[in-house]
Amino acid sequence: LQFLYLIAGPGPPPMLLAPVGALLLCHLCVDSASSDFSMVAIDAAAVAAEAAQHPLYPGVRFSYGTAGFRTVGDRLEGVAFRMGMLMAVRSAAVGRATGVMVSASHNPGQDNGMKLVDGSGAMLAADWEPKAEALANAGAEEVAAVLQSIQDGAGGGGAMRVFIARDTRATGPALVAALEA
Repeated sequence: LQFLYLIAGPGPPPMLLAPVGALLLCHLCVDSASSDFSMVAIDAAAVAAEAAQHPLYPGVRFSYGTAGFRTVGDRLEGVAFRMGMLMAVRSAAVGRATGVMVSASHNPGQDNGMKLVDGSGAMLAADWEPKAEALANAGAEEVAAVLQSIQDGAGGGGAMRVFIARDTRATGPALVAALEA
């Protein structure tokens, strides 16, 4: 799995900062005979343990809105963790890089959000929106099963590449870290 970063802010146009190769970010098993990450099995215990480190904000049901999720920024860490995995599976399914833009656009400064970008560069395919919402609301012990179900129906199996970009809001770095976890 490879994450690439773009940080946008005031000043010159956004620029790609650095490509970063990740080894086990999505807790997916790697076929030791090749260098590709294959969608063969999800380590449920590892996913549950990591999900417990990125809990959902209590009492909030997250809804997929225009291109993604948006609310008060410090409520999104658990959703970010889950969307990093979802977009990796989507990348493998479509055989192209996908992306997550961490930004709340023109909303108040305490807000933040994640816009999910499909392999075509457009918004996430409409048939994946319910999958995103189901995973975003899955409890720590449910994440692996929901992700496995999505993966089983996704097909594909290509390389996983997810572009991550963010604006300069204060909660951006923590959300990016959760996306990578």
